[in-house]
Amino acid sequence: MIRVFLIVSAFFAVTIALILVQPSKPRRSADLAAPNVADVTRADTDLSSLAALAPVPTEPEAVAPAPEAPRIVRSKEATARIEVPQTAAAPAMSPTLPGAPSDLEALIIRALRQGQSESYIHALVNDAAKKGRVEAPKSLVTAEGQVDTALLLATLSESAHTAPEIQTYIVSSGDSLASIAYRFYGRTDAQANVLSANRETLADADRLTVGQVLTLPNL
Repeated sequence: MIRVFLIVSAFFAVTIALILVQPSKPRRSADLAAPNVADVTRADTDLSSLAALAPVPTEPEAVAPAPEAPRIVRSKEATARIEVPQTAAAPAMSPTLPGAPSDLEALIIRALRQGQSESYIHALVNDAAKKGRVEAPKSLVTAEGQVDTALLLATLSESAHTAPEIQTYIVSSGDSLASIAYRFYGRTDAQANVLSANRETLADADRLTVGQVLTLPNL
């Protein structure tokens, strides 16, 4: 019994001695070396190298749109003008001298309205024909190279209305007593007869007024 007790005591004594003799181990965290601040570097933020290596995206080429065909815009009025043809009114016909241009006829009529004599009209027409202001047809040129104004005046008198025993005429713009006499009697000197027949309302040949009523006597 004593022997067992001694063995147990010796075991405990050896165990305690080993525990006391064995040095305590350092903490695991002590073995880890603290990181050196100098070894720690910041992350490289320079992206220029990456930008150089990155592929540059190419922009799509701009495609010009095809030009649109011009649109023809027609208003309703224009369409109506196209669909409905307009009928031009026939110009009013004025009496003309056969074979005489309109400018020559107008020259003679204007002289008659001014009360000019036949000799004055003859000189006026021939002077205008020589200077090229009017064109006289060859059929009206005499052997002497003069314009046959007598034929022109006779043509006008043929279309004049023969005055009846009692006839009245209302003076219009541009009328003269000589032109009225030539229109109805075929000669300008008949203006004296017209003046005599209208002494009560017409004191002189140059006192005609538009709208005045003249009595045309029978000659």
